[in-house]
Amino acid sequence: MMVALAAMQGLFLNQDLNGYQFRVNNGVPEYKAGADAAWVPFKREPIIEKASFSWAYSPSQTFPAKEGYKIVGLYADITGINSNSAVNINFGISKNLTTGKIAISGQTYVNIMGAFYCIYA
Repeated sequence: MMVALAAMQGLFLNQDLNGYQFRVNNGVPEYKAGADAAWVPFKREPIIEKASFSWAYSPSQTFPAKEGYKIVGLYADITGINSNSAVNINFGISKNLTTGKIAISGQTYVNIMGAFYCIYA
């Protein structure tokens, strides 16, 4: 009775989806065409987060997880170097996409400034 009443009032959308199915999986909308097809996420723009650091010896940053997104890149941009006595400057950059952590290490008597970037997709 309720279905018939709703149909008469025009409350149902077109139910013929030509075999397409839709769902939300871990916060990500997906679709597939046909029973044997693989689920495909809808295309969306990546999110880029920035965390600046200013005159630090060994800066590090951990970017938080975002529901429905995966961390696909971690990058460092060094925009300034201040050294009182160092002539040779060596940097090491470590990153872990699973935990979202990026760090710069290896410098001695050197302050650096810049930013870390995290790309979610």
